[in-house]
Amino acid sequence: MYSIINDFAIMFLVVAAISFFIKLIKQPIILGYIISGFIFSLLMGSGVAGDQIMSMAELGITFLLFLMGIEFSLSSLKYLGKDLFIATTLQTIILFFVAFVSAKLIGFNTNESIYLAILFMFSSTLLVAKWVEDKKETSSLHGKITLGILVVQDIFAILILSILNLFKETGIEGIMLVPLKGFILIAIAFIFAKYILNTIFKFALRYPELMFVLSLGICFLFVGISPLLGYSTSIGAFIAGVTLANTEYKNDILSRLKPLIIFFNMLFFVGMGFQLDTDFAPHAVSLITTFLVLCFIIKPIIVYLTLKLRGYDLRTSFKAALNLSQFSEFGMIIIFAGIAIGLVPTEIGPIAILLIVATMAISSYFIKYESFLFGYCENGLKKIDVLFKSKKNDEESKNLKG
Repeated sequence: MYSIINDFAIMFLVVAAISFFIKLIKQPIILGYIISGFIFSLLMGSGVAGDQIMSMAELGITFLLFLMGIEFSLSSLKYLGKDLFIATTLQTIILFFVAFVSAKLIGFNTNESIYLAILFMFSSTLLVAKWVEDKKETSSLHGKITLGILVVQDIFAILILSILNLFKETGIEGIMLVPLKGFILIAIAFIFAKYILNTIFKFALRYPELMFVLSLGICFLFVGISPLLGYSTSIGAFIAGVTLANTEYKNDILSRLKPLIIFFNMLFFVGMGFQLDTDFAPHAVSLITTFLVLCFIIKPIIVYLTLKLRGYDLRTSFKAALNLSQFSEFGMIIIFAGIAIGLVPTEIGPIAILLIVATMAISSYFIKYESFLFGYCENGLKKIDVLFKSKKNDEESKNLKG
């Protein structure tokens, strides 16, 4: 007799085997999840198991945004400084323009080009943050710059997800109310974080199961409220995470929830792999080739130059640029959102997934061997470094203020 449990047993065996191999070759485990989903789709097809995986992958998006929210603290914003914010804004605008024009020239329409350009703008928070942590570079200047850029990019991504809600409205009145509803949602989060949750969690801390359940309850409270105010469940999950991150019990909450969040994050990336398709049209192949070249050549150059323009030293700018040479899971979430509301066709999804997989795999080696690559390129970079005035160096690694 057929059982969905049997299919899931096969899927997890595939995930375990592929993930083990991926770590043996020192690649991020996210790639193992995505490749496992692709292999499982070849083995099992798109039957009941596939539908179940895709449903759970949607829940995985919720938990992914929830995790990002918990690991995001409003207090961290004051350490970024104007130079880093300006550099990231410049990078974002230039990268969007480069990718948009490239996609249009290849033959994609305006909506498709916009979403592909958004994918190109962002770098992977999950991948890069893990590499920086594993290499013990969180206290180095280039590590702080890298993480700071990712924080600003995450803010931009959340703003884009919020703006997408405007396309759901058909009348002027509805569009005008979207910012007001967003303010209400933020006000609710502020009240919870400031006046309610600390008292509740102080009591719940004595009971680990209660702490676990209450934390999930807050997540799904905001997931439920957000659609009522015209926002996506993803926005609600992120705001729920930020709300919990700004309580006194952030670390206790994260330690209890992280295994569950990791499980559903895995299902999200397995779901991405399940949607991966290798049957691309000629213009899609051209786009993939073009974006890969742009990602590993033009993208790091743009990041490097914008950091140099803001006065960061040669080594810091180069290493930060290498760290950010990939595409982001956040861009994938935005593309999924665009597909869900019908702004882009489903064919864009597999293209984006393949680009994310390829750039994550290759950029991991860039990050791993960044010191070697810097030594190889240093003499050439010094020839153009005289054009820039450096005002920040490794002595300032404890302070990012510009």
